[in-house]
Amino acid sequence: MDIRIVRTEQISDNMERWLVSLPKARFVEFGFYLEALEGVGLHRRSLEAENLMEVDVAIGFKDELTALIEELRGAL
Repeated sequence: MDIRIVRTEQISDNMERWLVSLPKARFVEFGFYLEALEGVGLHRRSLEAENLMEVDVAIGFKDELTALIEELRGAL
């Protein structure tokens, strides 16, 4: 899957917002994977561009989200 982290920002002491670029046609699939990782955070389509998704990730789950993105880059 063509997926990359565009930017990250700290939104609270325990949360970061990641802007992730991926094909719009894969949003549902990526959202499914995020929901399967219970506790990672919230996700929604960004208003900045059609191919961007905002993911609010709990600080303790950053490694899990990074691992998921790396796995999707290589597998799909």
